[in-house]
Amino acid sequence: GVAAIGMAVKLMKDFVDKALELRQSLGTTAIESARLAGNMTVAGVQAKLWGGSAQEAEAAVTGLVQEFGTLSVVSLGVSRQIGSLTGQFGISGANAAKLLKSMEAINGASIETNINLISSVGALARAEGVAPAQVLNDIAESTEIFAQFAKDGGQNIAKAAIEARK
Repeated sequence: GVAAIGMAVKLMKDFVDKALELRQSLGTTAIESARLAGNMTVAGVQAKLWGGSAQEAEAAVTGLVQEFGTLSVVSLGVSRQIGSLTGQFGISGANAAKLLKSMEAINGASIETNINLISSVGALARAEGVAPAQVLNDIAESTEIFAQFAKDGGQNIAKAAIEARK
């Protein structure tokens, strides 16, 4: 019983610390900071379930706010999906956010749709025997170049990145 209470107090302290850190770094209200901290926690837990890094998932949530410039892009569902994405395929949090913003600019699709597209690229890379993290990070780090050739929705970019990594 005492251990459970101690664990609950530690989890609550960690949550409050995360919310305060977000409030200071993003200038959000206490309520917005608490919501964002909750979404980061969800993303981190989801990433861990896939065997990934909670820190990268949390960085992806923060990166989405920075890339899109608004808190509204980070819903509970998006947080869960971005946690799964970083956990399954090992893409860095910063690169996941950058790639999602670039894809939104290229194809105009929703974040959820683009997360699904990135997941299919990761699965395709894995099926081709290539490390998905390397392919996805390559694409994210070269989005400006790829954007010039992405008018068909980006599938040719994914295939080119996989072949280049092979």
